Amino acid sequence: RFGMHRALGAALERQASAVVARVDFGARHAPPTHELRARLLNAMRVLLDAGGAYERAACYGAVRRCVQHAALVALQVRVPDTRLVGLARADALRLVAHRGVFADALAIARAYALDHRATWLNAVYQQAVVFGNVAYYDHFVQAVPPTRQLFTELAAKFRADAQRDARAAHFKRVLAYVDDQFLLYDFAVELGFRDVLATLLRSKAVRLIKQPAHEQQQRALREARARRRSQQ
Repeated sequence: RFGMHRALGAALERQASAVVARVDFGARHAPPTHELRARLLNAMRVLLDAGGAYERAACYGAVRRCVQHAALVALQVRVPDTRLVGLARADALRLVAHRGVFADALAIARAYALDHRATWLNAVYQQAVVFGNVAYYDHFVQAVPPTRQLFTELAAKFRADAQRDARAAHFKRVLAYVDDQFLLYDFAVELGFRDVLATLLRSKAVRLIKQPAHEQQQRALREARARRRSQQ
């Protein structure tokens, strides 16, 4: 019985893939025809039927795959001006990074098995830091709680960014989601965010632990400047 349902699911999945592969988008920005829309909707229904068959066979990984591909096809129906289905991996990665609506980017990433940290590192930097897309980042942190590692890697990308000065305000909004005040302090010192640093040093806990080191750094800078002036 389970084997029969699994075979049915596989056959339906292949059928849906064949329908999507035959879809002709025509010119890049051409509006969709009724036939195109009908084929996509049919492929979506077949994928959901495939998921139902897999569920009866207890093949839950295959169920998830079918649902994710059906979600991508549904998105394609709603976004006819950009091809989303049948992409190469590199094209899908670029699309995830440049899709300005996080829910759309997430649907694409899941359908192409790209829902992992490296994908979101590039996408978040592009959308939140380069474009200043606040809504994207807000929705991202709700769906994918950011980790210390992600913040550290974003900071590394920001340090290497030739346009970091122009994008500093955007990156500070990203750092606003850092819950660890001591980690945020380290970023502020490292990146030269004096306003963030001043705010943090008003916190008693941070001030007691970090201010002596901060004052020592500032003293060393002042002494170095004085030595340079005396040598001139």
